[in-house]
Amino acid sequence: MNIKKLICSFACSAIMIAAGLSSAGSIEASADEVHTAPSGVTMVSPNGKYNKIDVKWNPSIGAAKYKVLIANADTNSALSSKTVVSNQCTFKNLDPGVEYKVQVVAYFGDNDKKKSKVVRVGTAPKPPKNFRMTERTYYSAVMTWEEAENADGYHFYFDANNKPVETRTTQNYAEFTKYIRAGEKNSYFVRSKKYLSTGKVIYSKYKHLTFNIPSAQKTLSIRPISQLATNGGLNGTIYASCGCGPTALTMVINGDKNQSYTKDTALQTGYSRGYCHNVTQNYGAQLSYIDSYVGTTLEDIQSIASAMGYRAKLDHMYGESQKEVLKKIDILLDSNKRIVIGHRMTSGANHFVVCYGRNASGQFLICDPLYASTEVWNRDFMYARINAVDLSHHLGKMDRGILWLV
Repeated sequence: MNIKKLICSFACSAIMIAAGLSSAGSIEASADEVHTAPSGVTMVSPNGKYNKIDVKWNPSIGAAKYKVLIANADTNSALSSKTVVSNQCTFKNLDPGVEYKVQVVAYFGDNDKKKSKVVRVGTAPKPPKNFRMTERTYYSAVMTWEEAENADGYHFYFDANNKPVETRTTQNYAEFTKYIRAGEKNSYFVRSKKYLSTGKVIYSKYKHLTFNIPSAQKTLSIRPISQLATNGGLNGTIYASCGCGPTALTMVINGDKNQSYTKDTALQTGYSRGYCHNVTQNYGAQLSYIDSYVGTTLEDIQSIASAMGYRAKLDHMYGESQKEVLKKIDILLDSNKRIVIGHRMTSGANHFVVCYGRNASGQFLICDPLYASTEVWNRDFMYARINAVDLSHHLGKMDRGILWLV
């Protein structure tokens, strides 16, 4: 053999060994290489995956293969295992909304293996079913849906001008009383969520609902407002120290039934049938703002309407929340009803006015029968005035509430 070729062959072999390569060119671990356990085991994009889990991890140096184990986190019962050569794995046909334990074992040959830490993962719950709108006014919307299996709660939001207004709830309904866009398309979204014991939240896919809400403006005529300027706003020839109830009723009848009564008819009917009372004598109301006056209650106004040939209904709305009170008024206005409102004025006296509509901002349009004046009440003020009626005596209990024709 040529001595120069022999020297070259020895030199090349030495270089390949130093580089950790065999003469065949395969990668081999060096004798002092440290095998590492798999690390960074984590789920890949878990949201929306209700029947499978994708996991990945950092590769182990020198590993020939990996065995991935999965078990139910609550029962600790092993479900299955998979052997892979890459650093990722998928488990399918799992239950929705369930927490699992995963561990990755790296094998290096000659029974040498390293285990990762046990990591908690989970499947997303299924999306809610039957997502629908169950109640709607011009200013609020209630959405409901069927509960999703194994869901710990729900994430709901309303797309207000492409800016999500979020709410989180454990119940299968959500309500918005603001951010409702009257006269526009409104979009709502809901998804289920699952909390893992680690604090991580996994979400289902969204369910989406879109609908249009018509314009909030609702204005009804209050005929004849121009005739309410005499006798302190009491239209007609008869003067009474307190005629707000019969006059309010007259305005409602004229508007709803297209009539042209003056308040004289209502007052004459009330007096002749005993529906107009001396407040102090009949109800024992010791009120600081009066000595004695003649007045009516909602029940009296209802009786006067009946005597005039019209059927009226009333609702005192005792103990009802602001939401419940305003919802009833909204529904009546939506049905083209004018409403007698029994409330307490800021001066302290009980009083009746007529609500005849809403403006585009949802505020209530009010006509005061005593002063022939129109006012705009915001929604908080409307409830505050009704709720301010003193219920500690019989008069207050019979004055508070609403009345309308049917």
